[in-house]
Amino acid sequence: MKKLTFTVMAALVVFFVMQSCNKEQLASVGPQIKATKIQIGIGKVDTLLLTNASNAESVNWTVSPDGKDSLSYKGNAATITFSAAGTYIVTAQQAGGLPASITITVSPGAPVVKPDTVTTKSDITTSTSDTLQLVPITNDVTIALSYYRNPAGDSVRINLMPYVYLDNYYCRNALIQFKSAITADNNFNLDLINIRESKGCAIATSPTTPSGGNTAAYDVFINKLIGFGTYPLKITVGSLTYTGNIVVSASNITFNWPYTSGVIIPQKVLPK
Repeated sequence: MKKLTFTVMAALVVFFVMQSCNKEQLASVGPQIKATKIQIGIGKVDTLLLTNASNAESVNWTVSPDGKDSLSYKGNAATITFSAAGTYIVTAQQAGGLPASITITVSPGAPVVKPDTVTTKSDITTSTSDTLQLVPITNDVTIALSYYRNPAGDSVRINLMPYVYLDNYYCRNALIQFKSAITADNNFNLDLINIRESKGCAIATSPTTPSGGNTAAYDVFINKLIGFGTYPLKITVGSLTYTGNIVVSASNITFNWPYTSGVIIPQKVLPK
């Protein structure tokens, strides 16, 4: 197993809005690993998250069988790819806590690339109910990165996984609403709208159970192969706009992103 030393933040989109949640139920729930996919292809990036653990806390990640994976992690978030088909068990354990495991099945099939005729993507609803609410994004947004290199040429596919860490939430079922577009000249534009969550997920002033969680959006751009070059990146959160660019070269993918708050990209360079 290869443990990369660069900073990787990851996120998870498998959050479903529930009608209610209570402290008694969550108190009995131990740590779990959530994955964006439990069945993936060789070379595809999977994102993992250990629940009931802060992204600032020490978490140890292992894979069995060893030697066919590339695992990158920081705290309770990780990304992983596999170089061979098979069934793998990924285990994470926070210091002083109980271990949690998940089984991932890897198939030899090649990743499917969506056609370039599609340019936009979104996950937005404006409706609310007695159990659903839309709230603004007030915490820093962290951007985790994923990529796929086309083995048949010099092109790559890049995607972003924005997430927000929420303190003292008893219920962690929430979703970042967004809309995105890749223009004809390959400008990457992302608008993070708000957070859709259950009204039962109130912030607690004196939590009696483990608290904190992530709300996220996974792979916010359409899958599109791009070649060597420089591509503008614009991310909007509410009334604030953040700008930078993505540089794809023969050796790596570099994110020129100067911000240390608001919208943060911890990992600036991906090996190509």
